[in-house]
Amino acid sequence: MRFRSTRHVIPALCVALVLPLALSAARASTTVENRTVPSFDGTPISYTFFSVGDGRRHPVVLMTHGWGGSRTTDPKDGTVAMLLKARYDVLTWDSRGFGTSGGDVNVDSQEFEARDVSALLSFAAKRPDVLLDRPGDPRAGMLGASYAGGIQLQAAAADRRIDAIVPEWAWNDLPRSIKPEGVIKLGWDVLLYGDGVASATTAGLSSGQTGSLSPTLHQAFAEGVVLNDWTPDVLAWFNAKSPRRYIAGGVTPDGRHIKGINVPTLLVQGTKDTLFNLNEAIANYRELRPVLGDSVKMLWFCGGHSFTGTGPLVSSCEAGNSDAVINARILAWFKRYLDRDTSVNPGPQIEYQLQGGSFRSVDALPHTTVPIKGSATVVNLVAPTSGQVLAAGPGNADSTRIRIAVLAGSTLLGSGRLRVTLTPTSPETFLFFKLIDTDPSGNAVVVDDQATPLKLFTTGLGQAHTLSLDLAGVAWSVAPGHTISLEISPNSNDFSSSRIPGVSLVTVTGTLPILP
Repeated sequence: MRFRSTRHVIPALCVALVLPLALSAARASTTVENRTVPSFDGTPISYTFFSVGDGRRHPVVLMTHGWGGSRTTDPKDGTVAMLLKARYDVLTWDSRGFGTSGGDVNVDSQEFEARDVSALLSFAAKRPDVLLDRPGDPRAGMLGASYAGGIQLQAAAADRRIDAIVPEWAWNDLPRSIKPEGVIKLGWDVLLYGDGVASATTAGLSSGQTGSLSPTLHQAFAEGVVLNDWTPDVLAWFNAKSPRRYIAGGVTPDGRHIKGINVPTLLVQGTKDTLFNLNEAIANYRELRPVLGDSVKMLWFCGGHSFTGTGPLVSSCEAGNSDAVINARILAWFKRYLDRDTSVNPGPQIEYQLQGGSFRSVDALPHTTVPIKGSATVVNLVAPTSGQVLAAGPGNADSTRIRIAVLAGSTLLGSGRLRVTLTPTSPETFLFFKLIDTDPSGNAVVVDDQATPLKLFTTGLGQAHTLSLDLAGVAWSVAPGHTISLEISPNSNDFSSSRIPGVSLVTVTGTLPILP
C-alpha cells in the first residue's frame, strides 16, 4: 500500500518529560513535552507538545495518526519540522484506544474522539506559548490523513474553537466507504480489523495503559465474514461516524446538538485511494460549499490508501512532486487562516493530479459529459476472477465491456452516473462496474484501480429492477490511441462477492464527466 510518508507518524512510548531541542539559531529553545491529559470522561489521552519556544505565542496545529498507528514524538518528523519552521506549535496525540491512550476505539465518533479533541484544545488554551483568540480559545488548526482526517471533520463540526482544517484521505459517509452499495470491501475490511486489533492493545503495554476496540467493531467483522452483510444495529453504528451527519449540524447518538462546520477546509484526497475514493471528498466539498464558499477547496493527488504494485493489473500513477505541492498548499492554508494573512493566495478551487504526475486546476467539476449505453449477460460462478485484494483489475471472460466515445486528449474528471436495469435469476445479485483504459496493443488497466459495486436482493426473479449508481470518481488523461470502456463483472477480488450463482441480464445508460 502506498501511503505518503510525510503524513504518517511513528509509534513511540509516552513518558512524562520535557526535552529542550536546538533546531536552529532562530528557534534555539524549542521544546518537546510528552505527557497525558484527561478527557471529558477521565480517559488519559497521551500527547506530545512541540513548542516553537521563542518566547512568543503562536497558533497550534493538532495532529493525530492513521488507523492502528500512534503519534509522532520526533521533532525531526517531516511534517512537524515543517510546521515548527513556519512558527506553529504542534500538538500530536494518540487517538483514544490506540498508542498509549486509554479507552475504546470508536472510529472518530462524536461521543468520544471528537470530545477528546475538545479536551486537547482546552489544554492548549492554558499554555503560555499558544496564541489565543479569547480566553479558553486557542488559535488552532488541524492536519492529518485517513483516521487523522476523519477526526478533523468531526471535531470541527462540534467545536467552534478550531480555525482551519486540512483533512487528507478522509470520508464523508463511512458505510458508503467500507461497504458501498451494501457490498463489503473485503480486502480493506480484513486488513483494517487485523491492524486495529493488534495495535489497540500492544502499543500501550509497556506504559501500563492499554486501549481496546469497541465491541461493535468485532461484531461488524464477524457479521461480514459469516453473513456477507451487517445487521441494522451495526450499520447504524457506522452511520453515526459519518461527517455527513454533522457538516451542516446534527444530533449525536447521545442527544447532543452539533452546530456544524464553519471553518476553512482544504480537502486532500487520493485518486488511487480504494478505501476512501474521490467521491468522499466530492461529497464533503458539496456539503461545505454553501456555508464556506471559496474557503473550501479540493486537492487530488496520485496516492492515498492505494496499492503500489506494478504490472498489467495496476494502473500507472506518477507521484511526481505531489508532496511538495501538497505541503506548499498546507502552509499557504495555515498562513491565510491561522496567521490571518489576507495577502496569501490559498490555491486553486479544485486542483488535481493526472496519472502522469502533472497538476492542473479548474474552478468547478465539469458539466460536460459523454453518454454510456449498452447491455450484458452476466454469469456469476461465485469464485472471484479479477483484481487484487486492495485494487480492482480487469475482468476475465465473465466480464463485458461497453465502449465509451471518449476522444483522445480528454480528461475524465469526477464521478460518472449510471442507471442500471437488471433482470436476475437469483435472489442475490452483485455487479461490479469499472472504467477500463485500453492501449493500442490491447493492454487494459482499470482507471485509478477503482471498482463500483451494486447489490440487489429480491424475490422478483425474472423481473426487471432499475437502480441508480454513482461511479467512483477519477482523474485520468486519455492518451492518443487509447480507448475507454465500462466493464461489468460479477465479482472482484477487492470486494466480497455473491455466494449464490446466477445469471443476470443487465442494461446500463449513463454519463461520464470529461474535460474536452
